[in-house]
Amino acid sequence: MDLEPRWRDLARLGWVATRRLTPGGWIPVLGGAITAALWPMTMIDMVASRADHRVAAQGLGASLLLQPVAGLTRRPRYWLAAGAAFIGCLAAMLVPVVVMIIAAAVAYPRSHAVARMLLDWAWSPLLLLAPPYLITVVAVLRRLDSAARARARSRAQADKVPMVEAANLAAHPDDGGAATRLVLRLLAHADRMGMAVLASPRTAVLADHYTQYGFVPVYPGARLMQRYPGAKRPRGRRSRPAQRAPRRRW
Repeated sequence: MDLEPRWRDLARLGWVATRRLTPGGWIPVLGGAITAALWPMTMIDMVASRADHRVAAQGLGASLLLQPVAGLTRRPRYWLAAGAAFIGCLAAMLVPVVVMIIAAAVAYPRSHAVARMLLDWAWSPLLLLAPPYLITVVAVLRRLDSAARARARSRAQADKVPMVEAANLAAHPDDGGAATRLVLRLLAHADRMGMAVLASPRTAVLADHYTQYGFVPVYPGARLMQRYPGAKRPRGRRSRPAQRAPRRRW
């Protein structure tokens, strides 16, 4: 797939995606700490998806993940890459803790008070990471629409049309048109491959924007929207050019 990013660009794209999709990631100071805490979790999914050829990107400006819904399955290399990335992230998080434990045991073998203080300090970063991870899990669960997803899957299987879900679409705020260009390229690729696309817009404004590209709700009132190959824009609608977002400090 010509939409795949280079391996060396995954870290930057993962940072942008984490910053844009994480609740509180926009906060000037705290947002950077939250992004840094959740970035490894984003990278696990992104590295695994890249190994399975299920990442699409527009340069360094925008990225999204393609998750199989119907007619497609995750290949073994996805799970192998996810396991390797998880072990790497876990090791990077635990190395400082192990170093502090060894240092406390060597430097203060007889001072239990000092050793306990150092051990408490060593475990504190892991405790600080827990709230951001829980917030992200809750946000993801709130966006899930299992009934609509099951209906979309059943229809795609009945129609014998492969379907993928475009998830975690995120764009750099300094490149307001990157997301639009990425979506257009993805839909053109899906039309060539005869694939249906499932999407979950985060706001009503985005949902209205998606209808300009042939997306329709899975059923009336559903947040999930689907687009079958060759779907056209409704008559009377014209796609508006993306506006440049205000510049933010990253």
